[in-house]
Amino acid sequence: MDTGLIKAFIMLAEAGSYHEAAARLFITQSALTKKINRLEQQSGLTLFSRGRTGARLTAAGQYLLNSARRFMSEEKAFLDRVQFASAGHIGHLNIGFGLSSLRLAPDLISRFKTEHPGISINLNDMASAQQKERLLNGTLSVGFLRLPVSAPLTALPLISDNLVLAVNKDLFVDQPVDFILRNAPFLRMSDVRCSSLNRRVLLYLEQKKLHINISQQADDILTLLALAAAGTGVSILPESCVYLGMENIRTLPLPETRWQSGIAWNPEEADPVRDLFIATCRRHAPPQPAEAVS
Repeated sequence: MDTGLIKAFIMLAEAGSYHEAAARLFITQSALTKKINRLEQQSGLTLFSRGRTGARLTAAGQYLLNSARRFMSEEKAFLDRVQFASAGHIGHLNIGFGLSSLRLAPDLISRFKTEHPGISINLNDMASAQQKERLLNGTLSVGFLRLPVSAPLTALPLISDNLVLAVNKDLFVDQPVDFILRNAPFLRMSDVRCSSLNRRVLLYLEQKKLHINISQQADDILTLLALAAAGTGVSILPESCVYLGMENIRTLPLPETRWQSGIAWNPEEADPVRDLFIATCRRHAPPQPAEAVS
């Protein structure tokens, strides 16, 4: 049924006058009369009695008035929900993250959930290369990863990171990085979990002409940090993830190993929910230049 007919019925019932109701609806009295006649024909009911004093509801009209008001209220609520949803205020996000974003991602996601409680989020722990692949095939909404990315992906830099040597605070005191790496058992993440990080570490070691003794591998960062804190060996890790570690760890910065991390997305995939998340990241990003790049 045409909701315009229901609206005309309610307005005439409240105004009690064709002239007044037509004015409120910004239509002519003739147009209003046609709407009421059409509604009565469709319903098979006489809804108004006409007289010199105006239009009065019949018993049938009075019976239907409250239902008509509820109908219009529900229609408005439905349209409001449609508008709310189309603006991205409800929905779902698949977010990827890796080692370099262990500190940054939770804070931004928490802020986003506070601003948009109607949106559900699924977090995916994966390497940067896998995130890029899933952004391209449309199975990931946005990823926290190491930059840069290649077109068609677009990125927003959020933090700078660099490699550090993590070592037990009581071992190799006052010894240079080169000496420690040559003499200490080396701990590293497995290639399955962090192939990109391992390549970066290997490149650094090759540039410094350092040969290491890999004694143990781990699939997660907490295990690796626990081993280093216990003095089992030393490890090269992103500085941003060492904060998860133990009090017994000290870090030594490795020069010329800085890179940027941030969020990346595929602009060829239309996603208003993702765009809201990007806006949150822009507003709450750490204070540094962060322009979108391809």
